[in-house]
Amino acid sequence: MLEEDLAAPAPVRVFARLVPSSATLRVTSDPAGASVVVGGVPRGAAPVDVSGIPEGETEVEVSLPGHASFRRRVKLASGDDVPLHAALEPLPTELRVVTVPAGVRTVELSRPGYRTETRTVEVGRDRTATLGTIELERLFIPDVAVVTRNGTTVRGMFKERSGGFYRVETAPGLVHSIPLADIESVQTIRSDAGPDTAP
Repeated sequence: MLEEDLAAPAPVRVFARLVPSSATLRVTSDPAGASVVVGGVPRGAAPVDVSGIPEGETEVEVSLPGHASFRRRVKLASGDDVPLHAALEPLPTELRVVTVPAGVRTVELSRPGYRTETRTVEVGRDRTATLGTIELERLFIPDVAVVTRNGTTVRGMFKERSGGFYRVETAPGLVHSIPLADIESVQTIRSDAGPDTAP
């Protein structure tokens, strides 16, 4: 039997450039045009697609003058493409009422989509009366029912249709994004609802 000298294979050096894993966040706001900050970095005005976000948790802030800021911590995995909708609530405004003559007056505060509040105030001569902070209760009135191709029905208030998604507010402040490709039909629940319901 012949013996052979088996040489060890020569080492091979490989140079590889590692690319960090990232995700994409598609941010919309109501009202539109709000400033978007992701991970402390300004990313423009909503609607905006923010790509290259590192995997893990990141903080999103959406703000618009005259509205309360929206802040949310979002956990993203590599390759995620996540829609995020920010429903911005208007900040309180000041209302002054001047009456002639002085006396007791009834003030009614109303806004579409909110419960009307009535307050009674006594205004003295050459005086300013203060009502204080009055927070109007938001009404939640579903106006659409979205039926998906797998038979699921999503009821709520129509928000918008953009970026390949149909967005429905299913509870106050909670927005559900449904891919347009998954929609079987959209039905109007209320006769006075007028959203763009065609998928």
